[in-house]
Amino acid sequence: MPALTDSLIIDWENERTLVEWRGNGEIVWEEGRVEWMREGDMNATGVTRKEIRIGIRIEIRMRIPTLCRAFFLILLLISIPISFLFSIRGASVSNLSRRDWLAACTASALAVPSLNGIEPIARLGTAKIKLSLAAYSFRQSLDLKKKPKPDMTLFDLIDFAAEQNIDAVELTAYYFPETTPEYLARLKSRCTRLGLDVSGTAVGNDFCVKDPEKLKTQLAMVKSWVEHTSRLGGKTIRIFAGSATKGDEERARDQAVATIQEACDHAAKYGIYLALENHGGITATADQMLAIVKAVKHDHFGVNWDTGNFHTADPYAELERIAPYAVVSQVKTEVQPEGKGTQEADLARLIQILRKVNFRGYVALEYEAKEDAKVAVPRALGALKKLVG
Repeated sequence: MPALTDSLIIDWENERTLVEWRGNGEIVWEEGRVEWMREGDMNATGVTRKEIRIGIRIEIRMRIPTLCRAFFLILLLISIPISFLFSIRGASVSNLSRRDWLAACTASALAVPSLNGIEPIARLGTAKIKLSLAAYSFRQSLDLKKKPKPDMTLFDLIDFAAEQNIDAVELTAYYFPETTPEYLARLKSRCTRLGLDVSGTAVGNDFCVKDPEKLKTQLAMVKSWVEHTSRLGGKTIRIFAGSATKGDEERARDQAVATIQEACDHAAKYGIYLALENHGGITATADQMLAIVKAVKHDHFGVNWDTGNFHTADPYAELERIAPYAVVSQVKTEVQPEGKGTQEADLARLIQILRKVNFRGYVALEYEAKEDAKVAVPRALGALKKLVG
């Protein structure tokens, strides 16, 4: 049994219940799962996550069906402060009656803003921005398909980044010739010797695929990269959601949310954050991004704030909307507003958006313009250094 100060995370994924009430009043821990055994049965349909802090207070996050939201809004208007109702110190969850439990669900669903999604990431202190270099900036030179061999290796990229006097490198999965523990250790050692961090890695997953077996493969790949990133000492993994055909977006989004949730559970075991990139498909606009971001309830999840991937009328306005959820960023030197072609990015404005939300983390330059990267990247990094300070 957990101590009174422990936290229990209880998850439901779509229609598959991971917690059941069965009758003996015990709490059972099973490899990341929790079962709260109580007399009788309860219907958990629609609930995606609940967090119970035993002996301190009860906080419950629920996804309420659309038809019930009006009812809960009315209750909100007549409810009294939850802190008064639920100052349950020293009480055990197993001693709560079903009536207490349902009251807690109602009050917490009202008090916690999860009906409208997760809260923006809480940041202590002022903005703290560190510069990184994304391997994708040298995608042509690192391409493993190039014959007889690539022009660069990841070790060359690390050396190049050190010469630019920046803080870190972002190592894209596409350019790893192998992922053995020995190879990963060599990359990490090279970074350590040169005073660089591995800010994170980046994978090219698709969580919208319809084939269940292909989805399992995609999820397994992301989970494996969680472990690779941990070996490298990385902090984040850039992930995608995927794409959907017309009329299939709702299914694809629900599937992506559930799959990201499971991947985050694995990432949490290694202290890695999964960062969803705004990358076309079902993440092409800020509204689409936030529909996913606010549905995934996990402490090890956030946004990879990619400055070049919104092709709407005002990309900067879209970026401002998702910035509060950013855990890492990829900054590009160009933007493409709808109907206006490719334009030079306002780097100062981009950095200011991050400062406004007190962003604390890595900004990786991801160079995609036409000029030779070996010429353009040092210049772009120089401009970012001046802005970051």
